[in-house]
Amino acid sequence: MKKTDTMTYKRYPAKILLFGEYLLLRGATALSLPVHQFGGHWAWAGKHGKPPMQGRLPEFAKSDVLRAIPEMDCEAFASELSRGLWLRSNVPGGYGLGSSGVVCAAVLERYLQEKPDDINLLKEYFSLIEGFFHEKSSGIDPLTSYLDQPVVVKNKTEAKIIEWPKWENHLQIFLLDSRQTRTSGKVMHQFLDKTKDPKFATLLDNYIETVHEPMAEAFLEGDFDKFWHHIGDVSAFQWQHQQFLIPESLDHRWSEGLRTDDYFLKICGAGGGGFSLLFVKKPEVAEFLGRLHRLTPLKEII
Repeated sequence: MKKTDTMTYKRYPAKILLFGEYLLLRGATALSLPVHQFGGHWAWAGKHGKPPMQGRLPEFAKSDVLRAIPEMDCEAFASELSRGLWLRSNVPGGYGLGSSGVVCAAVLERYLQEKPDDINLLKEYFSLIEGFFHEKSSGIDPLTSYLDQPVVVKNKTEAKIIEWPKWENHLQIFLLDSRQTRTSGKVMHQFLDKTKDPKFATLLDNYIETVHEPMAEAFLEGDFDKFWHHIGDVSAFQWQHQQFLIPESLDHRWSEGLRTDDYFLKICGAGGGGFSLLFVKKPEVAEFLGRLHRLTPLKEII
């Protein structure tokens, strides 16, 4: 690939995992969609300037996980980084938007010489290479960024592109900024440690079967009355059993939604900070909450 200063590159969007955070590792349905307000693309440093800070990209280029992918040109990756290539991104880290997924999507598309058509093989590749940034990865974040389309994953490995349901006439969905950053690895370890308790693991699997799966099915089928009932149960479960994933700044707001049934909050991505997802039915409730919190309508950024 020839280096030029004027070359423009494809932009890889961030993502929102609407449902399935953590649970997809146990076989639950996960729904992910690209978020175009945030993203990243390759760029070259200015003609006389030094490359911007690369973060862990040089280390990534030499990593065993990347070299394990057949036909991955790691040498070209390392060489171009040394000559000033960098990934320009506005995806905030620690906010549940898949910042490392954007990196993995961009690297795979630029340096994988033989790209598979099989979406499930792509997901497998992404799961492997995103493990460089996170100890355990489903691969759905970079897959969504790479495909730039809504994706549903079932039974851990079954991925497919879907037509996203139109929810706007039935409810409003917002990203609510907790104004707290978090490290995904830390909260991931906490979750995995909890699942080692057989009682919690049984509780979680029963919740997936009786609450999470009916909720995801209702959303995909456009049954938003049924969905509203189940999203309330999801919010309540997270409040009761996953407090460590709820930002402290949202404790009161979370419990107030459960008390009034006017709105429901759920974790976004790894949880513990960054964005939370807010579901509201009544416009006046959304207007009231918008005066108290920094809200971003999901429909405006996807």
